[in-house]
Amino acid sequence: MKVIENKQLDILSNLGEDLKEIENRGEIDNKSDLNEAREAVVAAIRGVRESLYQFAESLDCYRTFFRSEGTWRSVLDRIAQAQGCSSRTLDRLFSSYTTVKSRLPQIVINAMIELRIEPTAGKNRAVTKAVEQASEPTTREEAIAAVKVANEKFIEMKRTARVEAALVEPGSVEDFAQRIVCMFESHYRTYSASDRDKELQYVLEKIVNNLRSNVRELRSYSRASQVPKPAAMKGRI
Repeated sequence: MKVIENKQLDILSNLGEDLKEIENRGEIDNKSDLNEAREAVVAAIRGVRESLYQFAESLDCYRTFFRSEGTWRSVLDRIAQAQGCSSRTLDRLFSSYTTVKSRLPQIVINAMIELRIEPTAGKNRAVTKAVEQASEPTTREEAIAAVKVANEKFIEMKRTARVEAALVEPGSVEDFAQRIVCMFESHYRTYSASDRDKELQYVLEKIVNNLRSNVRELRSYSRASQVPKPAAMKGRI
């Protein structure tokens, strides 16, 4: 364990210098503010942040200094290494951050961070959507209250779903369907809506074609419970 921790510390200690080296190989705008932007990213990776949203925010600021996309990709790869993830993971984080930033007022985002409800997390997407559709708060107190209400509704929905799942007969079509839904949810939780929908469509079409099914359309319902059950619902998988 100590070997791993020491290796991670070495990666972090060299991060700032490595980023400077990459910067020197590319074209940079407004170098006078570059050091501050870089240091904010390094500090965020070291844990001096309250949320992943703030980490993505520091990346967004740092990115504005790079004219070349190739240089930025090299920077992102080095940051991903220090973070212990892939650059694709950071791309998804940045995509989620951009979506949240465009849909929610900053006062609401700050309230979510204060309540430790990560705005960029896929598991909190229902909370984010509920707050987005509510009236825009004008004070910190109103924002915190709105986020709390949305989160409590989400918790109640999950509780109801668990109760319904407990009533499902093991081995039934409904049991199988719920397990598949859980698999999809965990896999696509961090994807943006556009990427998720395209990849989900691909998977569903792959299933239909591989099984040589005659399904011609997939209808959308406002709630999962509205999906009509097949006549053979009592059958076993």
